[in-house]
Amino acid sequence: MRLISNRKTLAGQLAILIALAFAISAALFITADRISTKAIGKYLEASSYVERQNDMYAEKLQEFVTENGISSTDRKALGEWTREQKRIWFEIYQDNSWIYESGGPFKGESVESDLSDEIHARKIVFADGTFDVYFAGNYTYQFYHRALIAELDVCFAIFFFIVMAGVSRMIKYVRKLKEDIEILEGGNLEYEVTVKGRNELAALGESIDAFRKSILHQFEKEEELKALNSRMVTDMSHDIRTPLTAVMIYTEAIRHGKYENEEQMMHYVDRIDDKLHRIKYLTDRIFEYSLEKDAAELPDVEDTFRNVFSDALSGVVEYLEQQGFRTETSIEWYEQEVSVYSEDIDRILNNIVSNIVKYADAGEPVRISSVSQDGYAGFVFENTVASVYDSSGCSKVPASGSRVEVGGGVESSGIGLRSIMKLMERAGGLCDIKQGSETFSIVVMFGDDHLSQGTHTLRRKVYRV
Repeated sequence: MRLISNRKTLAGQLAILIALAFAISAALFITADRISTKAIGKYLEASSYVERQNDMYAEKLQEFVTENGISSTDRKALGEWTREQKRIWFEIYQDNSWIYESGGPFKGESVESDLSDEIHARKIVFADGTFDVYFAGNYTYQFYHRALIAELDVCFAIFFFIVMAGVSRMIKYVRKLKEDIEILEGGNLEYEVTVKGRNELAALGESIDAFRKSILHQFEKEEELKALNSRMVTDMSHDIRTPLTAVMIYTEAIRHGKYENEEQMMHYVDRIDDKLHRIKYLTDRIFEYSLEKDAAELPDVEDTFRNVFSDALSGVVEYLEQQGFRTETSIEWYEQEVSVYSEDIDRILNNIVSNIVKYADAGEPVRISSVSQDGYAGFVFENTVASVYDSSGCSKVPASGSRVEVGGGVESSGIGLRSIMKLMERAGGLCDIKQGSETFSIVVMFGDDHLSQGTHTLRRKVYRV
């Protein structure tokens, strides 16, 4: 599981997002306000907008005064008219002497104004004479107000857009996780869940992906166990069949009196007993067999090459001769010590013998010789491959079943050879199989348990063609 360092919370990321959006919006607002203020000022100055407004209100005041006969001292009427206009105020002068100001004066107050110094006077004819009137008003407020509203609207829209863009990224990732989960629900556990960011959503994505890997690993282990169980049953069945065939042969020999004396008969009985114990051992192993257990076991036989294999090899030669094969042996019993699993000795040799009986040409000798090299000692088995057709031209190989060609057209399921290679690998030994069009040979070599496994060139010490 990939670790996300410096993980940030969603709340923290959202706070940073809002602060960033606010800072950007505020900066844009300040900039836009300065630009709009300058632009409005230039427009008002260039267009004489204020002067036109003053002229307009001067006309309105003149019309009001004329219609109502208002004098310059009628403060009440002039005050009401000013309040109706809302945005202006004015001052009345006569010969540069201040007479009236629309906002006062009130009783007890005195007002001094400088409008006469800044604004051009308009001549207004009152009932009591003609006076100079100076107008002033908040004419430009609407421009700045509207600009302010527009700036706030735009900046708020930008703020909202930035926040929603950040939130939409989070929502987009949530949708992506939903799509990934739907793919996993469809059974595609090979699909890797997307992990983006450093927040709780990324942690959720990691957890989902870890869960996916866990389930996938469990499924793979189940498939491995199924394949292992299937191969175990196949291999064990093959291993059981060889000693069972030997028991049947020895039993048949005793039943029909095919022995020279009582000593030979008891020898057959001992062989039957040995094979039956072997079958019992193999059937017991069916319930406890596993590759992990095999790998954990240690060799339980460590002795000289002669002491370990002399009896077993004698049984091999005897069995082959009973099956009608002629054997040629050239064995040198080395003083080399070997370490093996006791139960594997019979399994390896039985599989080799079974392969010879099934596929070797009984008319040609089976050659068995010893071989030693680099601290390893073992045997070479060679035979001529039988033809796949009999004298009448009929195939001797069953049509059903999955089989592979060994040589000379004869086919094999490969179970025995696969079992031999697995057992030799477990024993830390060497196995070399050569398949030709007419001949077949297998070399098995055993070493002491301190020897490291590796690739060696096999060299025969004694071999007779």
